[in-house]
Amino acid sequence: MTQRGRYRRWLIVLGVIWLMSGMVVLWDRAQPPVTGQIHYQLAWETGDALRLADAWQITTALGYTVQLRRGYVLSYSAQALPCEHDHPFWQDLFGGMTVYADHAVDPDEAQTSYSLVESLLTPALIEWDTRVVHQSAYCQTHYVMARKASDQTTRFMPTEVDLSRVTVYLEGVYQLGDAEAREFLLTIPFADGGIADLMQNGATIHAQIGADPIVIRIIRRLDRAFDRVDFETMSVREQAIAWMRQVVSDLRVEVISGRVHP
Repeated sequence: MTQRGRYRRWLIVLGVIWLMSGMVVLWDRAQPPVTGQIHYQLAWETGDALRLADAWQITTALGYTVQLRRGYVLSYSAQALPCEHDHPFWQDLFGGMTVYADHAVDPDEAQTSYSLVESLLTPALIEWDTRVVHQSAYCQTHYVMARKASDQTTRFMPTEVDLSRVTVYLEGVYQLGDAEAREFLLTIPFADGGIADLMQNGATIHAQIGADPIVIRIIRRLDRAFDRVDFETMSVREQAIAWMRQVVSDLRVEVISGRVHP
């Protein structure tokens, strides 16, 4: 076979691959979108924290004994994130443009529709929100703590403290060794959050949309929340940042029910 013949054959092969890739993409986009539900829950693990009559007593990684006598956290939003689409290499070579597994949908459809306030003195499992979604599989969740937005509904706002401009409110006493116990008050106005993989039984999983809702539980650690806070050496702002960063670093998201696969 001449060089020109080989070149022509390669052009034909590449043309067939390009055509097949386009047909696959068109077929995928012609399929009806999936529809399902995601339900969000919020929870705090108390772990080694000791429950007193009017406080939580926590021993921190830096050696402080903290009694948390009043605390509130404003959970601003949660949003399950779809898995990235696995597609054949020729779609990369010949213009495949699908990034996620399904059709063009509202990218924020999985985001909770309202914020809420949680009491740290009486932490409880909270049923947050249920969203109708159209992506076929989800792999992560983005969780945000932030102060109340003027155009957003916020549930469970307390009456005894003003949280209109506050994300986190923490009040109590701390003690280091035999030193005198001191009072502290942290009113944290800024936001923080993180993205966590969906987990089940200690393994990372994908949650598959199906007939039953996917129930996602967002878990934070109350017993470790003060581990980075050095009351004696940090400014109030540094203490606030340390508290927020510790909560985010311990963030865990569990799929409680629904279809899953590795």
